[in-house]
Amino acid sequence: MPLRALVVVVSVLVGLGLVLSGTAQAAPVLSPATDGAVAGLPLEVSGSCDPPAPSSRSTSQGVQVGLLRDGQIVVQAPAVPDGGPGRFTATIQLPQDLAPGAATLASSCGGRAPFAVLAAPTLVLTPARVAAGDQVSTAGTCPAGTGDRTDVMLTGRRLAGTGIDTSSGRFGPTPITVPAGSRPGRQDVTTSCGGATTLVVLTQPAPTTLPSPTTTAAPPAAVTVPDLTGMTADQAAVVLGGVQGGGLVLGEVSGSGPRITGQSPSPGSRVQVGTSVAVVLTASGVTHAFPVLLVVLPAAALLVLLVAAAVQLRVRRLRRERRWVDEEVDVGIDGRGPPVELPAVPDGAVPALEIRLVLHREPNHGDLQEAGHGRD
Repeated sequence: MPLRALVVVVSVLVGLGLVLSGTAQAAPVLSPATDGAVAGLPLEVSGSCDPPAPSSRSTSQGVQVGLLRDGQIVVQAPAVPDGGPGRFTATIQLPQDLAPGAATLASSCGGRAPFAVLAAPTLVLTPARVAAGDQVSTAGTCPAGTGDRTDVMLTGRRLAGTGIDTSSGRFGPTPITVPAGSRPGRQDVTTSCGGATTLVVLTQPAPTTLPSPTTTAAPPAAVTVPDLTGMTADQAAVVLGGVQGGGLVLGEVSGSGPRITGQSPSPGSRVQVGTSVAVVLTASGVTHAFPVLLVVLPAAALLVLLVAAAVQLRVRRLRRERRWVDEEVDVGIDGRGPPVELPAVPDGAVPALEIRLVLHREPNHGDLQEAGHGRD
């Protein structure tokens, strides 16, 4: 036998001997039953540690398996020997209040494995915008203790049931069909375990007819964008879907609040059938007239008060002047003066004399004027 062949045979025999005697060592292994689970579930873990040489005695005695966050042990459990030298299993009870996120599984003999704590309940639709009669795929998670099944519902109407993986809390993907005749717009999709999301039901497009080879297809019809101000998102979806001449689609919904205060394209625009209309929601559809009233009303009230005060002052002044005339002025005929000679009066006429008395509030000041003569 050549020397090279002899060396190969000897090497193979030595390797087999090391494996059978337990002296060939392997790196520690740690394998969870699932790569992620919701809080509150038990997690099954299996693994192995390096067996000692030359004995085949198990080294899994006293091994601890734990869940780590930022290098700190969150929870741990003792391992149980299983099967062969160095092999073990363990069950870790995930805390009910454990926050979702990344973590690490580790054994005291050096095994490590990545792990994720899943949020629950969750619900994801793919796609999230479909027409009535189309299918969507549902997937998500349910909290620990839900059981092995959950129902998927559209606006409270059960569409399908799906099984839950009890080791992780996951379910799906499960296909469901959006019922024909579903109202266009945003619809609530929920699960019986508490998951919730929104599905946008699109307006069913009108059937199209292929043009004949000898004709030219007509350009898309143009329709007028309605005014959606003051409507809710659901009302806007219905109005857009019922636009005369062809439906429009409710597009991006931004802002928060129950009522629409802005939209794009603007009301009255001419767009093609099927165009998406984006809307902006705010907490109230009330205009900004109220702040203006806060300024105008007080000013008007102040003006009314000033006018009333001026009128009152004028009335008081007139009353004082009238009282002064009544109390301070004494009007009479003084017969001590020389007689007044009247001009000649024609036969049949009655003489008349007009006298104007001008009074002043200043002491010793007054005028008595002869305004003129008159005859009847």
